[in-house]
Amino acid sequence: MSDPAAENGGRTRRQQLIARTRLVLVICASTAVGFAGRELAQGWDDLGARFVVRIIGIALAVIALWVMQRRWVYQYAWPLALGIVISAYLLTALAGMVSPTHEYVTTAVLFVGAALTTATIMPWGLGAQGLTVLVGATVLGLAVFLKDGDLGVVATDPGAAVMMAFLLSLLTARELHRYRTAHWRGLHERDRAERAVRRLNARLEDRVAERTADLAGANRRLQAEIIERRRATEALLMSQAQLADTLDNSTAIISLKDLDGRYLLVNREFERLFGGARRIIIGRSDEDLFSAALAERLGARDTDVLSAGVPASFEQELPVTDPPRSYVCVKFPLRGADGAPYGLGMMATDITELKRLQEELRRHQEELAHVLRLHTIGEMAAALAHEINQPLCAITNYAQGAVHRMRSGFADQDALLQAFEQIAVEGLRAGEILRGIRGLVRQDGEPGAPVDVNTLAGEAVRVLEPQARQHGVTVRLESGGGLPPVHGNPTQIEQVMVNLMLNGVQAVADTRHPRREVVVATARSGDSIEVAVSDTGAGIEPGVATKLFSPFVTTKPTGLGLGLAISRSIVENHGGRLWATRNAVVGTTFHFSLPIGEAGALS
Repeated sequence: MSDPAAENGGRTRRQQLIARTRLVLVICASTAVGFAGRELAQGWDDLGARFVVRIIGIALAVIALWVMQRRWVYQYAWPLALGIVISAYLLTALAGMVSPTHEYVTTAVLFVGAALTTATIMPWGLGAQGLTVLVGATVLGLAVFLKDGDLGVVATDPGAAVMMAFLLSLLTARELHRYRTAHWRGLHERDRAERAVRRLNARLEDRVAERTADLAGANRRLQAEIIERRRATEALLMSQAQLADTLDNSTAIISLKDLDGRYLLVNREFERLFGGARRIIIGRSDEDLFSAALAERLGARDTDVLSAGVPASFEQELPVTDPPRSYVCVKFPLRGADGAPYGLGMMATDITELKRLQEELRRHQEELAHVLRLHTIGEMAAALAHEINQPLCAITNYAQGAVHRMRSGFADQDALLQAFEQIAVEGLRAGEILRGIRGLVRQDGEPGAPVDVNTLAGEAVRVLEPQARQHGVTVRLESGGGLPPVHGNPTQIEQVMVNLMLNGVQAVADTRHPRREVVVATARSGDSIEVAVSDTGAGIEPGVATKLFSPFVTTKPTGLGLGLAISRSIVENHGGRLWATRNAVVGTTFHFSLPIGEAGALS
């Protein structure tokens, strides 16, 4: 790889060599002009070949000066400089040789001056100076030899002085070259050092700029991070304040404990209910704060929840008021970032008022159901009176016949026994009718008893048969075999069946369809028992279908509009559902399902 400093130094030396060569040309041309002018002053008659040589030398010097203004000459600086100096020696020697007197003293003086001048002016070393001096000495010796025929003059004092001058020019050229070389080397070293310093400065400036940019970027990132952290801190503080406000304004009891049962956090409702300030509660356990009974209730299921690692929900009473209040408690494990539990959380919601409202709603619903049953019995009263009147009339007739036979004295024991047996049958028949009515009207019942759906369906059909016959409607039961029992209130379930069957009978009674019947079918459907009551009535109008189970919606002039609403409520309280579908040909089918086994709580 080239050295830029060396290239710059070589270029500088070539430029200096060309400049000094131009100076030598000017000196030579000026000297030649001086000599040519002196010869012209002596007269035209004395002009000869020497004058011509001087004119040629002047012309060549002018041409050389013009040529050396071109840029390309710098590539040939050394050969041009040597050639010009050597040419000057040759032309000077030629001028001396062609002079009329062939004298060489002037030539020798000029050679000595030229040798000393080139030694001091030309920026070259001993080699170039030696070459030019050798050429000068050779042509000077040739001039002497042509003039004297020998070289004896060299041994004289003038010859020795000329030789000394030549040697002195060589020594001068050598010393000056050493000085220039050292100077150039110093300049080169200084230039290289300056370039190195500039490179270092540039590199340092780049590093400083880079570090400054890095610092500026780091400062910007730090500022952004500070702003982001400030925002995150503000958001965290706001979130904590919002959480604290939410916890303190919640009506639920909220607390957090560590694994040793010491409280980490409680809300204002906790303080209000248990009568303690949180600064006293935090860091202490239930045993430290409350009685043994209350501490046991508050710590209920803590160990189970931590062991299972999943939330648990349960209902419990807390004896902190008189009477005790009921709460739904949710306890859950608290986990850190690594997923390991570090504590336990608890939220307890007071449901005392809710349970009171539920109990009132249950009682109100039972009252409505009782009203519905009374209304149903009212609708069936005429048919029931007719059914009861039949066995009573039969009993009266059989009794009067037996009395008449006994008074006439013609009493036959077998005939009397047969009459009394008929009286008993008719009495039992009337009793069954009355028991069915009494079971439907009564307001009590066993809420969680096993219930045979087929038995209830048969009783409901028996209760509805008198009114169905009065309207010319057939009620038919299609019982599914081997049905498992359901758990519930049999009176309420029978009421649902009677309501649906009565609706079916009344729907069929208002139509003239040739097939006038209501079919009650029971079957098992998965984990439920399904009861379907199908009629051949006119069906449900589309405008009524969407609000069929809403309270006070009815299509009967004397209806209350509560039958289907209460029926659905009863079925849903038993954990089932009630719905209606349109039959493919005519009529409607009402379905309700009850789960097998434990039904919904009937509180």
